[in-house]
Amino acid sequence: MKYKAVKNTDLLPSVICLGTSDIGGSISEEESNRIMNAFTEAGGNFLDTAEVYANWLPIEPNSSERFLGRWMKERGNRDQLIIATKGGHPLLDTPLVSRLSAAEIEQDILGSLQRLGTDYIDLYYLHRDDPHIPVETLIDILETHVRQGHIRYYACSNWTLERLEQAQPIRFQPVE
Repeated sequence: MKYKAVKNTDLLPSVICLGTSDIGGSISEEESNRIMNAFTEAGGNFLDTAEVYANWLPIEPNSSERFLGRWMKERGNRDQLIIATKGGHPLLDTPLVSRLSAAEIEQDILGSLQRLGTDYIDLYYLHRDDPHIPVETLIDILETHVRQGHIRYYACSNWTLERLEQAQPIRFQPVE
């Protein structure tokens, strides 16, 4: 397996990231274990999930994160993995209602930590954006969680180029 450093971080993920939206959900537990084991045995160390993954299925909510948490605990391999998860996604029954307040982001981060059975998330994505909230406000919320040790680094998905450009010049002092 090849690895590539993520610029401005100490993360060295495998160049193949295993997306886990169906792991522990529409994929059986036995098959999910087989997939995860094969991936890590081949040298993969980068796993992507989200608090919303598989919530569209008639099963226990957040099943992807819950499965990953059990799988890591059984193998004792958390420190060998780079875990990326996402939060701030609208609820599925109200897809147009933003969930990016400080309290909602905190709820998602703390929930992910609990379900994943870990003290920290390596890479945390805001899964959606709300252009009515200043970029600086969202970054300040995420920086609070970096300082608290909940997340190591953060990113975003489903943002416009304009919003990404607004975020670029914002710089914070490294956490000591």
